[in-house]
Amino acid sequence: MVTKEDVAQTLKRLRGGRTKAQCAREAGINANAWTHYEKARRMPNPETSILLAKGLGVTLAKLEEEILVSRNERLRKEEKARTADEAPRAAADDPYQRAVREGLDIVHRELEKILLLANPNRGRS
Repeated sequence: MVTKEDVAQTLKRLRGGRTKAQCAREAGINANAWTHYEKARRMPNPETSILLAKGLGVTLAKLEEEILVSRNERLRKEEKARTADEAPRAAADDPYQRAVREGLDIVHRELEKILLLANPNRGRS
């Protein structure tokens, strides 16, 4: 599920060096409204998403794609934090479980490489 934080992170990243006021002006919305989206206080509706994309100079499809990138980054960080909390206890308790986890990590990395070879444009923004 996409959150307000995912949208906010995407807006900040895509805005780059431009000011919020510049992007809001290009979008045709109030600068305060832009700030609410960028600070994750509001979730844009579909009509507003079109305006936000316009303000950033990207298509709606590109904005949606970048929001999903932000969501996936957030989910990876959450998973990493969760497993980091669990892994030391399990690894300390059971060497077998630690070896299984390390083996699965290797398999996961190798599968990612294979998928990137199959679709080289997938990992690029």
